[in-house]
Amino acid sequence: MLFSSLSFTSLPTLGFFFRILIFFLLKTSYGAQPAYNNEKVTNIGAIVDITSRIGKEQKVAMEIAAQNFNNKSKNHKLSLYFQDSASSAKQMIEEKKIEMIVGMKTWQEAALVGKVGNRTQVPVISLAAPSITPPLMQLRWPFLITMANDLSYEIKCIADLVCAYNWRKVVVIIEDDEYGGDMGIINLLNEALQSIGSEIESRLVLPPYSSLSDPKTMVLDEIVKLLQVQSRAFIVLRSSLPMVSHLFREAKKQGLLDSDSAWIITESITSLLGSVDNSVISSMKGTLGIKSYYSKTSSSYKAFYSRFE
Repeated sequence: MLFSSLSFTSLPTLGFFFRILIFFLLKTSYGAQPAYNNEKVTNIGAIVDITSRIGKEQKVAMEIAAQNFNNKSKNHKLSLYFQDSASSAKQMIEEKKIEMIVGMKTWQEAALVGKVGNRTQVPVISLAAPSITPPLMQLRWPFLITMANDLSYEIKCIADLVCAYNWRKVVVIIEDDEYGGDMGIINLLNEALQSIGSEIESRLVLPPYSSLSDPKTMVLDEIVKLLQVQSRAFIVLRSSLPMVSHLFREAKKQGLLDSDSAWIITESITSLLGSVDNSVISSMKGTLGIKSYYSKTSSSYKAFYSRFE
């Protein structure tokens, strides 16, 4: 195995998650539109990035959940409408008569759609959450519900690793996004490290991959700067898959993945590695990856997972 995966908490399976989701949708859809055959139809908008592996899996999971419900319900159906941009929320509500929106991959997208939900009084369920809860969140986004992992558990896991290896200084690497980024995760990590007597020596904030005309050269220039940093413990908090591929390839070429260096990647990156080629995995040899623990022995999980195959 070229990189190690560490579990930090036990979470419900995807099947359980979407059963809860459908239950919530039904509880709030008493005003659903009747169809011609006297069936009630609840139109649900989903904002997911179907170009990414996670987005594709989310889409399939939602379709399975809706299909299962529709097969069992005689007088109430769910109809899904997919979009890949948070900016399309208002148009989707108006044109498709959407009664609830679910999805969003970043907190910035969720906050944007949450504002639309406020104006239209359409509930929004976000699969992303802010690193640090904003003040008066329930008052600012009364129609927004977040259903995401508590990031503090993952940050604590990283801090425990830093403490176990007695690293006093670390380098943090994070890719910004097109919405300006949620940098609260750096503050969380900084506080966790201070509690164990460690600190962030240097921060490398990379621009969004989609904004770069020559990402390879840009990444190389930034990696060369890291050669001047004393610490050889690197923590990649957030990065897109294309960016992380360039990052590790260039870091390996510069000798930053030798036996004197240590790299940690968060779950948002680890969960993407199943779709990369062997050359990327090879460049990450020795990297520690954080990953949530899911019980895969239950019959419900096995039945749900088999639908993806």
